[in-house]
Amino acid sequence: MKNNGHAITQPNGNSLTRLADEADKPGDRPEPAVLQEAYAQLLTETENRTRQLAMLNKASQALTSTLDLDAVLEQMIVEANALLQAGGASVLLPDGGGDHLKFVAVAVPAARALVGTRIPLKGSIAGWVMQHKQPALVQHAQNDPRFYAAIDRLTGDKTDSLLAMPLLVNDQAIGVVEIINKVGHPFHQTDVELLTMLVGSAAIAIENARLYDEVEQHAQQLQVLHELDRAITTSLRIADVYHAFSAHAARLLTYDYMSVCLIRGEEASVAFWVDRTENHFPEGLTFPLKNSMMSWVVARSQPIIRHDIAAGQRFVEDAPLLERDIRSVLAVPLRSKSRIVGMWCLGCQQVGAYDPPDLEIGQAMADLLAIAIENATLFELVQSGREQMRWLAQQAVSAHETERHRLSYEL
Repeated sequence: MKNNGHAITQPNGNSLTRLADEADKPGDRPEPAVLQEAYAQLLTETENRTRQLAMLNKASQALTSTLDLDAVLEQMIVEANALLQAGGASVLLPDGGGDHLKFVAVAVPAARALVGTRIPLKGSIAGWVMQHKQPALVQHAQNDPRFYAAIDRLTGDKTDSLLAMPLLVNDQAIGVVEIINKVGHPFHQTDVELLTMLVGSAAIAIENARLYDEVEQHAQQLQVLHELDRAITTSLRIADVYHAFSAHAARLLTYDYMSVCLIRGEEASVAFWVDRTENHFPEGLTFPLKNSMMSWVVARSQPIIRHDIAAGQRFVEDAPLLERDIRSVLAVPLRSKSRIVGMWCLGCQQVGAYDPPDLEIGQAMADLLAIAIENATLFELVQSGREQMRWLAQQAVSAHETERHRLSYEL
């Protein structure tokens, strides 16, 4: 029998063979009790297979009934857990620069802490499955050198048996499904076949939902960028520009800390910041460009994502950021025409808060901000020039009046 291009195993061959052997025995006819037992076992296996196929069909329909990515992921783990009668199920998708996977959905409430947790591709069973695009059936996970033991320490549970399956779309792995601790007995080949059929439908559903989510997100980003452009060009007061920018930035990128730093010779000046960690920079803070994250960004004219600054302090800004429990950072150059005037920096207390797609939207926002800063700066210079001219004119009038009064007095 075939379903979605994958072979479905017929009822257990041992039961069929046993029944045939009993019927073909030479001499005396087989005992009715033996035949009845073999037939009952065959019937049970057939009923189980029918139930599993019905569950597969229902699961496939459920997975393709929505384009909500979170709903698809949740449905996937629920169906996988029920189909294989396992102790837990999870979905992992690529994260960061492609060298990690992130738990995006888990079936067991006690393991909800796993959502958002990143594991390395190298040094994990899920990573091996992702890289090799092959399933892994492991009966004794603790003894497997690929097993990533930190997950058990995080959940407080023990992973005994594990079945991991790649989510493939056009022969490209887009994620991994993991099933652990089958109830009652170890995983077997039938479980591999069942999960293979389920993830075939799930992979397509996840990819469709992800693409739809990307289109929706892109449309929202364009709308916010349009509103941001209008907001920061409505006023030419630099304070208004910064506050409007920070409000719109929060709609697109998460942050606990935000700063705008401008180049002032060999130093950087913190022109504006938002700090939600209840710590504040002193007014007019400056720091040397040498060995700074800002100098790195300016020299290369490109943004940088740092998933965990605590893992390796490199720049002078790291210490004050760590004092605020900031762990992940997105830093973007402020480019105006052919010049770089400074850096826009976002910080989050969550490790791995920023992904490569954030670079593009972050740079687009920074480019708008850089132009607005330059316009506001020019406006302030013009205003300052006007004020100076007005003051000089007043001084001239005052001097003229003084001289007139002096001459009048002398006459």
